[in-house]
This record gives sequence, C-alpha cells and structure tokens, in this order.
Amino acid sequence: MKKRISLVSLLVGTAVMCVTLAQTVDRFYAGMPDVLDPVLSKQQRVELLEYVKADMGDSIANRFGKQTHLEVLDTLNHRLVVRNTDVSTLEMKLLVQPGDTLIALIRTVCVPVCRSVMKVYDTRWNERADVYVPVPRSVEWLDEAKVRQAGLEVQNFRNMLTADFVTLAFDTMGQMLCARNHIMDYLEKAEREKLLPFLKDSCICREVKLPAVKP
Repeated sequence: MKKRISLVSLLVGTAVMCVTLAQTVDRFYAGMPDVLDPVLSKQQRVELLEYVKADMGDSIANRFGKQTHLEVLDTLNHRLVVRNTDVSTLEMKLLVQPGDTLIALIRTVCVPVCRSVMKVYDTRWNERADVYVPVPRSVEWLDEAKVRQAGLEVQNFRNMLTADFVTLAFDTMGQMLCARNHIMDYLEKAEREKLLPFLKDSCICREVKLPAVKP
C-alpha cells in the first residue's frame, strides 16, 4: 500500500507559480467533470467565466434555477471561489511546481453547521489518493493551558470537542491553507458558555509543501 504524502507546508515561490496559459485556474474550472460540480454544467461554467471577464456580471442561473456567483477569480495566484448555492461553496486552487501541477478542490456545505472537504486531483482529474491534507480537529482550538490555570479538568473540555465542523480556504495569496472552527454553532448553549473563555477564536493556517516530482 502506497504511503500517503502529507501536505504539511505550502512553499510557492514566484518561479514555481509561473504556469503555461493552458494551465490557468479558469480553464480547469470550465473543463472539470460535471460529477465534481453538479450544480453547473460545463457550458454554464464557461458562460459564467465569460460574463465575469466581459464585466457583464458575476452570476448565472444554475441547474436548480437558483443563482450561482463567482466570488473570486485570481489568475495570478491560481485561485477561484464560487458560491454554488446559498449553503455551498466550491474553491479551486492550482498547486504548482516545476514539472507538476495538482488541483485542490474544497467543497464547503452549511446544513446548517459549516464543514469543508478537500480533495486533490491531477490535471486529468484523477484523484491523488497518495496526497493527504491534514485538517485540524476541533480540539486543536482548545487553550489547554488556560483551562489548567483556571483549575479545571482539561479532559472535560476535550470531551465537548469530539465533533468536527471545520471549514477550509486558501488565503488571498493562495500560499496558506487556513481552517476555521464552527463547533460553537453545533453545541448547546450551556456547552458554548462553558467553552467560550477557553476556545481560541482564530484560524489555524498551515503552509503546504507539494510532493516531490519523480525524475
């Protein structure tokens, strides 16, 4: 069984970010298999991109008769964000290095608590099962030192953080993968009030390093 490659730190230099015109993020978005983006057909994705580039709007009616909005199209940093529906978002980011390009897809759904799933593909849309992206767990936001200083039992707080409602997004420059915890939207009021003083209200951001390209 192949060992999974952990994406721990994303180092993207200027030279690394230079891709050919055929490998732009909008091209991959337009040509992605419909099964990966069932809200819009390929033709609808092409039209949405054309509207934005022609400054004719940033939305289009999707297959369900609702509006889909293109929120971010950053060809310089190879990042695209689409609000598919009122409760779902798709983010695409090209992870580029000399000799190789990977496509990261982040799907975020809020029904009602938000949660993201990220998968990585090659440029032919084969899932890279050997690439593993470690998503922070809810418990990582617990300030255990603060709990101990208050004279409380850490394990009692850890027990309240067994569910994971974490969303992912690349930062503006597309070099850091950031996670935000939505556990407070899931817990009961009494648990929220107990946890609030000891929960870090911040994103956890990590650099990502691409797997080495075999010679």
